[in-house]
Amino acid sequence: MGICYVNGVKQIYDELHGYVNLTQTEEEIVNNPIFQRLRNILQLGLTYYIYPGATHTRFSHSIGVKHVTGKMGEILCKQGLLSSDEIRLLRLAGILHDIGHYPLSHALEDFFLSLGKLGHEKLSVEIVQKTTIGDYLKNEGYKPKEVSDIIMGTHRNKLYNMVLSSDVDADRLDYLLRDSMHTGVAYGNIDVERIVNTLTVDDEGNLAVLRKGLESIENLYVARLHMYRSVYMHKSVIGFEMLLSKIYSILYEKIGPQEGVYGPKELSEMISSEEFVFFDDHYVFSLIRKFRKDPRLNDVERKLIDMLLYRRPFKIVFNESSFSKETIREKYLKLRECLKEKLSGTDIEKTTLIYYGEIAFFSRKNAVSIVENVRSKGTPIYSLKGVTLLSFLPTTYAVLRLYTIPKYSTLLKDICFM
Repeated sequence: MGICYVNGVKQIYDELHGYVNLTQTEEEIVNNPIFQRLRNILQLGLTYYIYPGATHTRFSHSIGVKHVTGKMGEILCKQGLLSSDEIRLLRLAGILHDIGHYPLSHALEDFFLSLGKLGHEKLSVEIVQKTTIGDYLKNEGYKPKEVSDIIMGTHRNKLYNMVLSSDVDADRLDYLLRDSMHTGVAYGNIDVERIVNTLTVDDEGNLAVLRKGLESIENLYVARLHMYRSVYMHKSVIGFEMLLSKIYSILYEKIGPQEGVYGPKELSEMISSEEFVFFDDHYVFSLIRKFRKDPRLNDVERKLIDMLLYRRPFKIVFNESSFSKETIREKYLKLRECLKEKLSGTDIEKTTLIYYGEIAFFSRKNAVSIVENVRSKGTPIYSLKGVTLLSFLPTTYAVLRLYTIPKYSTLLKDICFM
């Protein structure tokens, strides 16, 4: 077994993990303007409208993921499963995994996905391969394509993929703890050190957890569910984020790329010219303020913008959640059909939004395996009948909500809920 610790040339202090070291390569990446852009992208988008402390950024999260990735790599290296060079590679993928995130994190991603299926992971890949970051990686002996494959979870080495894309990946271990700290919601408080120190692989080479770490993994799954219910799927958070997406969609249609309201095509061009560094939270809000009273917008559209800027939430007409995905899905389809048949083309339809969301409690594809020893046969955590509480829990949590402006709430109830 070789050296399993990666020395850094610089230390920075992270509020979650304490002192975090950076290699020369990582420091150069952090100092690149494209990476510095992440300082201006909030980790939880508009969640600070509800949880005032949620003003942490994708920048600090990316530093944290790099750190956790390194710690995971060190544990696996000590078991003879990774080398120090492989740890360095994984750390680079960890620090770059969110470099293509949209402004206000996930709030605008659905809009861009609807136009061109350009998710933030694909945007990250374009940046890694087409900008000065990719050039620098090449100069340091790394292949941008290999780093991109790890980010996308498509690398030929499945252990690399699972360190960044699995039920117990470095991304999840950092964001749950970081988001819990900044929102003040204690449900996300997981034992990262215990989880990392009990990591290994099973007989098929999949990332796994030793039996002695079972309780910490149970807590991870439960914490994630509670954070989704309390923070990520919070009714007001979702309402404001859908409102932002609606407003940006309106501006894209009425104002257009020629005046700075960009779509997927323009973003790809911006990446090539590196103008992408300015596409952040401040940019989006400046657009919204700039066109707030533009005559090309109608009264209803201007009202929606004021609701966002003055923090005036939607009225929630319907709000139901269940561990029965089928029940919620059926109601969603009926509600969508009602709006289509009875309200199509009306002002009510233009100011009404349906939200359907679901979260898998655990993924059967990526679920953690529990093993007794390194490379022993693994048992998926959900299959440990009578041993773990997770075996008694449902697999999916689903939410259905209907939002509208206050003046239409009563009318909407009469139309679709009588």
